Amino acid sequence: MYYLGIDCHKYFSYVTALDETGQVKFKGKMGNRKDDFEKLLNGLGERCKATVETGYDWGILYDMLTEMGVEVILAHAKKIKLITMNPQKTDKRDSLILAQLLRTNMIPRVYAPTREMRRNKAVLRERQFYTKIRTMTKNKVHKLLHRNGIKMNGYSDAFGKSGRRYMEEAELPKTEKVLLDNELDMLDVITSKIKAVEKSAVEITKENRYVELIRTIPGLGVVLSRTIALEIADIARFSKAKKLASYSGLVPREHSSSDHIYRGSLIKDCNKHLKEALIEGAWVAIRCSAYFESIYTNVKSRRGGNKAIVAVARQMAEIIYYMLKENRSYVERYTADNKMAAL
Repeated sequence: MYYLGIDCHKYFSYVTALDETGQVKFKGKMGNRKDDFEKLLNGLGERCKATVETGYDWGILYDMLTEMGVEVILAHAKKIKLITMNPQKTDKRDSLILAQLLRTNMIPRVYAPTREMRRNKAVLRERQFYTKIRTMTKNKVHKLLHRNGIKMNGYSDAFGKSGRRYMEEAELPKTEKVLLDNELDMLDVITSKIKAVEKSAVEITKENRYVELIRTIPGLGVVLSRTIALEIADIARFSKAKKLASYSGLVPREHSSSDHIYRGSLIKDCNKHLKEALIEGAWVAIRCSAYFESIYTNVKSRRGGNKAIVAVARQMAEIIYYMLKENRSYVERYTADNKMAAL
């Protein structure tokens, strides 16, 4: 058995191969091409185990080596850095450290979604990207109208048919009119892109059992339930509900020593796409669910609105965990003391 530590970059990798005694059998820089790795594996002649860190292009190398029969372990890049604490960082050192940790079974593993899962996630993440651009564009339109003294108070949806007609007919200086037309055209393009992505999302999630279960939670509609289902991928990889909440970035940093406990801001090393979906759903849930509204009201009175909505999102994440684990839908009911509870 040989252990390959691969420090992967965009166009090349630095590879170190160790045998079972820890002796270096190969080290060097090589291209990220199948032919190069086949040559390396054939030269070693024995079964190999490899590790690559999470990063820009880990999926390409991971898939290629897996198809070649190599067992590949995906390593948590930040945790590797904490373990090694090496002030001297080079590709050669990083590759050697990865190989040594792999040989001693000390690699901090990360869940590696399949190629199909990663491609499916990319579809919904593309929608999130377009949605952000659409919001930015709408804000630019509102700013343009405001600086020209045009108010849209009489329209429930400023960008609906009647609102758009009013904007297009508004009297504006020539330069401002050009800018407004450009922004409205941009909105039309972005909206068409979002619809196309949503159509693809229907196809890739039609057999995903998580989607229908998550949709039973108030506030999580078709799009958000699909996003959450794809980002979670497999609920079995989380040992408990708090793990899912942490993965979603909905728990604070904590530093405890003796009787002193300090909790800081929300952790940043998380799945930001899942976090955004849960918080977006939480804002809707507090308007259509007595249970989530009660959580929001209770926390808001003590800690403010922002922390309250995070508390709702975290509770939603933990509820999703139990729903998917037990394969059941969301239910709200009143307890014996007349308090709202979720099942």
